Parts: sequence; C-alpha cells; structure tokens
Amino acid sequence: MDQNKKKGMWISRHPGESGTRNTWVISLITAVLSCEVLLASMIELTRFTDIYTPWVMLAAAGCTACAYGFLIKLNKEKLFFPAMLTVIMVMAAVLGKTLVNGLCAFWNQAGDAWTAGNGIVTTEFSASAGSFSFLAAAVFIGMAVAVLCCALTSLERYAVVVFIPAAVFTELLLFHGDGTFKYVAACLLLAMCLLACGSREEKTIMCAVSRWIPVLVCCVLMLLIASTSNIGQWAAGIGEEVHDGLHSVRYETEYTTLPEGDFSSHIEKDSPAQTALEVSMEQPEEMYLRGFTASEFSQGRWYPLDTETLAENEDLLYWLNTNRFDPQIQFHRAASLTDKEKKSKEKSLKKVTIQNLNACSEYMYVPYSMSSEEYLTVENISSDGLVGSGSRMYTYSVIPEGDGEIGKILKKLKDSGDEKAEEYRQAEKAYREFVYKNYLSIPEETMTRMEPYWEMISSADKKEELTAAEAQNYVRGFLEECFPEQGEGAGSDLLLETVKGSSYQYATVAVLTLRYYGIPARYAEGYIITEEMAAGMEKDSPIQLDESCSGAWAEVYQDGIGWLPMNITPGLEDDSSGVDTDEEDGDKPQEIPPEGAMKLDDMDDMTEEPDPDGGYVVSIKKVISLTLLFILAAVISLIAAMMIRRYVLLKRRSARWDDCVVNDAAAWIFADTEYLMKKLGLDRKGGSMTALIPLAEELFGDDYASSFEEMILINSRAIFSSHELSEEYREIAKSFYDHTLSNLISDAKWHKRLWLKWVLCLY
Repeated sequence: MDQNKKKGMWISRHPGESGTRNTWVISLITAVLSCEVLLASMIELTRFTDIYTPWVMLAAAGCTACAYGFLIKLNKEKLFFPAMLTVIMVMAAVLGKTLVNGLCAFWNQAGDAWTAGNGIVTTEFSASAGSFSFLAAAVFIGMAVAVLCCALTSLERYAVVVFIPAAVFTELLLFHGDGTFKYVAACLLLAMCLLACGSREEKTIMCAVSRWIPVLVCCVLMLLIASTSNIGQWAAGIGEEVHDGLHSVRYETEYTTLPEGDFSSHIEKDSPAQTALEVSMEQPEEMYLRGFTASEFSQGRWYPLDTETLAENEDLLYWLNTNRFDPQIQFHRAASLTDKEKKSKEKSLKKVTIQNLNACSEYMYVPYSMSSEEYLTVENISSDGLVGSGSRMYTYSVIPEGDGEIGKILKKLKDSGDEKAEEYRQAEKAYREFVYKNYLSIPEETMTRMEPYWEMISSADKKEELTAAEAQNYVRGFLEECFPEQGEGAGSDLLLETVKGSSYQYATVAVLTLRYYGIPARYAEGYIITEEMAAGMEKDSPIQLDESCSGAWAEVYQDGIGWLPMNITPGLEDDSSGVDTDEEDGDKPQEIPPEGAMKLDDMDDMTEEPDPDGGYVVSIKKVISLTLLFILAAVISLIAAMMIRRYVLLKRRSARWDDCVVNDAAAWIFADTEYLMKKLGLDRKGGSMTALIPLAEELFGDDYASSFEEMILINSRAIFSSHELSEEYREIAKSFYDHTLSNLISDAKWHKRLWLKWVLCLY
C-alpha cells in the first residue's frame, strides 16, 4: 500500500490534488465557451454574415482556445501568450494590406449595423476586400478574441462569469439588436457551469450531482425558451418597455404631457397646468418650437425615421452634414446665401433662450428658422428632431419674422449665380430626393381606412395628374370638412379615437392627407407661441408655456427652403400669414409631382449629382500610412522580443538555480544577488564583500546584515570547499536573493521597476 501511494495510485485522495488535476479541463471549457459566445453575439449584431461566413471566425477562436487548454495540461501555459502574439504579429506582417482591407471591410460592416441601430454614422474606410481578405480578417479577429478570453480565464476564471454576459448586454445596448436571447441564455449557462465546476471541495459523487442537477434543469428551461418561435417578438417587446421606462426616468418629469406620438395611453391630466418651458426672446414673435418629430405612422403611433433607412442613406446624409447642409438650419442657410449684405444679416439674428422645466429633455425645442450650429453634430444623420440629451437650458439664434421672407428667399435663391448658392442647390436637390422617397409613405391599413374619404374629395381627378395648387386645395378642403371651426365634422370618425378632436389627431390626418396628394410631410410635437402671446411679451422677458400651449402640427417640405409648419407653407398658409404670393415676388406655388419625381423645375442649374468626396469616405492611406504601420509593427516586435528575452533569461536562471548541484547553485545565486546589491549602492569595487556589512546594516537593518554575513560564508564554502552543501543552503541563498530584490523594488520608482523587470529581467 505504501509503495502504491509513492507511485501516485492514491494521489486523488489527497485534498486539493483532484482539483489541480482537472483544472486544465475547466479552463479549456471556459475559454472555448466564452470566446464562442462572445463571437457569436458579435457576428449577429454586426451582421458579419452579410459579407462572409462566420464559421471561419468561430473555428479560429475554438482552435486557439483548445491550444490554450492543452498547454495548461502540459504545464506550458506561459508559452501561450508570447506564442500567440508572435503568430498575430507574423500574420500582420505577411498579409499586410490584405489583412488591413479585410479588417476595414469588417469595420465598415459593423459601422453600418451601428448606424442601423441608432442612426449615428461612423467613419468608413475604403477597402477593396476579396474572399482572401475576409478569410484573413475572420481568422485574425477570432484569434484576438480567443486570446482575450484566455487571458481572462488565466487571471481569474470567475471574471468570465461577469465579463461575458456584460459584454453581450453592452453589445445589445450599443447596436439596439433584438433576437439574441439565445446568446444571453448561453452566457447564463456558462456562468452556472463555472460556478458549479469551480469548487474543488466536493469529495463525493453526490456532492457533484447535487450541484449539477439545478444547472441541467436551468439549461433545459433556457434552451426551451430560446427555441420558442415568438421569442424574438417577446424580447423586442421587453426591450421597448425597458427603453420607454428608461426614457421616462431620464428625460421626463411627472408633469410632462406631450405623448411623443404614442396615443395608446395618453390621457389629459386633470391636475393644474405646470410650466413646461420658459422662453425669452430678443424679438418676441409667433414661433413653433418643435421637439419630437416623426415620419412613420404604424398601428396608431408615430415613429422617427427608421434607423435602417438612415443606414441605407448614410453616405448621402453624412455628406450633407459635412457640407453644412443640416435640415435643422436649412432655412437659415438658404436665407444667408440670398442676402448680399451678410454682415447685416448676421447682426439681425435674435437670441432665444429656453429653460426646460417639465417638458421632455431628450429633445431641444427649436423653430424652423434656427441658425445656431453649435448644437449640431455631423455624426447625427437623423433629420427628425434635434437631440437635447437631457439638456434643460440652451440659447440659440433665429431669423426674426422668418415666414415673411419665404417668397423673397425662393426667388433670390433661384436667380442667384453665386458659387455657394449653386452648391446649396445641389445639396438641396439630393436631400429633396431623399425626402420624396421617405416622407410620402402611408401604411396599408391606414390607406384602406382613409382612401374612401380622400376619394370623395378628389374623385373627379387622378391625384397623379394634379397640379400643386389643385393638390393643396384638396388638402385644405378635406381638412376643413373633417375639422370645421364649429360643429363636429368627419374627423371624429377618422384615426386616433383616443385623442379625437385634439391637435394630435388633426396633425396626423393632415400629414397623411398631404402625403396622399403627393406633398411630403411629417408629424411634429412641441409648443406654440401665438401672435397674441408674442404681442404681450417684452424683450428678453420670460414667457411661460404650459400644457395649453402644447400640441402637434404638420410640417411640409417646401422645395428649396426645408421643413415648414403647414400654416406658413406657400399655398397651404392662412390668409393672414403675411406671405407675398404675387408671382412677381417669386412665391408662386410650385408643382407637386408624384412620388419619386423632382420639383423646382425652374432651377435648371441643379443637374449635377452631389460629389461625396468631401465627406463620408476616408481613404486608408489618409488614416493608416505605411510609416504608421511600420512604427506599429516595430513597437509590437520590440514588445514581443522583450517578453521572449525575459522569459528565456528567467528560465535559464531558474535552471541554474534548481538543476545544478547545490554548491554551483549557491555560487550562481550569490553572483546574481551581488548584481542586485550594486543597484542598491552596495558595491565592493574590487574589495572584500565583508567590508559592506556595516553599510548594509545601516541601510537595511540588523536582520539583512546578518543574512548578508551568512551568505558570504555560504558562498565561500560553495566555491572553496570540496564537500557538497545540503539543500538547505540552496533555500537560504534564494531567500537572501528575494530579500535583496524586495529592498530594490520597494525603493525604486515605477519607471525604474519597469526597467528592472523588462530590460534587466531581474524578476
């Protein structure tokens, strides 16, 4: 029995040995599962499958993680990270531009997915990637992610329990993806497996089974849930509820009243009206302060333009923003290009200060005549609403009495031969095409319900053949019949019965009617300062806007000018709007063509397509020059060489200390210690080491001096004695070396410690 124990037959009975023996299996499973889950979620959210097969990336990560596990079994895990760094470096050096093209293509694909999720554009890199480039990039990314997960596993296996689920949830939040519940389930499965396998104290089969049974039950339940057919809809519904809840907590107060296009639960509050906005103006005037704007109507609710649509038109919209054609300031841009006296125009701009007390702070409340550019970001390609991101107070400039300038601006803009005006007309043409493509849609269920009413108004004519004036007359006639000033009209039987008779219903019906007759329109919510309110205001004195000033209205895209409230749009405005419709002033209503057609035919010089070279594509040569690549490769090579050199030197020193006979080992250790002592200022300078004992006592105390004196004797016996020293002296020498090294490290600054560790390789 004793012999069997010596041979290791009963080694598993000793505490702790079993856990050590199976550590490599647990680490292998952890590394493989974590990198595969992380990559699988990343592949789905970035839509990597649209450009290349995902199996290459998953296989590269799996093979890398398996190599890590087997190196642990062989007790060679320290070789893994230097070896992988070398492989990655060699791969980058050999493949070069091919790999860069593949990585750029993957970045562009991830950027498109990002834009499709949140409407924020990312810089794109030009890349001519082929199948081999995609293959190289897939292998490179797979290996890199696997190395990261292996590093986490090597540091602390339980860190993966937190990191992987956190990474997946972060991806979901960033890309606004849904349908990835199966990856969340896999994350929980990984976490439970690690917690179940992590304990090394189970000594019986029953202990292990008792821990695994709940794990298996939970796994089966999660797999059943993940395989349910409507799990995607369920997850999307939960995500929308969470988003609405976070939106309410972050941006709204208990007195926020605007429904923001959602009428399902909107009710008029009976509590006393609370001030929503406090507005002060240098020149008080009527003003529509739009906040939430939307373009898509579905199932009785308004939504901003879909981010998928923004992603499809990312190049155009980003190019427009980089060329200072933001729809939020389009009216001001047109006005500034048509005013010969630009300085006087800038001086005439008036300041408006908004203090948001109780309205939703996700949006800024601004008029169509806003001129301030400091609140605009080039990366935000959405033209619906101006994001406020929680800001409760802001000041911007506006063009005073902007609606009275519309006719004059249109005429001057058409006749101007200025180069900047020409550039503006080209950009406006491109944006107009985008507007006609995306702001004329009507949901099928809404068309089925509303078309009979619309046909009753224009049954004698085909709407495709209507002129602009006829289309506008039909729109006005229909709205007057549905929403008469007195009595109850057909509007009570139309859409949105939950808010019938309100401005929300009127704006919704108006937008859809305008679209039916070929006039691009969108829905807007906000606060209105009427002429009567403006007349009673004093300069820079605050006026309080409460629920009675809130509401919704339709905005129409006026060719050449931009988005305007319906009641000041030429041809749709009230008689008292002040717009000069005399043909001589150039404000004759333009023809409204059917969907997809062009307008402003009298602007014949707008024939060139916009050149996107100024904005949305960045060449690789401009971003990653060859010099930068060489410098980066040199730095990586230097780091790898330092790591390999340190590993070799420490391995060689360990062999000298442990594999040699004790006498030789003690002499080597003393020689290495003497080198450390020189760094501490204990340099014998060719003399006797004994002379340094008083100085050592003065610097580091009696204990260190005694150990030093003992070490001198051991070294003398190791060199000059013919008798072999015992193993005890080897350990004493090591202990003195460690003591000296700790003194050296404790007295050194951080940069000195880095030098000692990576250049001198002392530890």
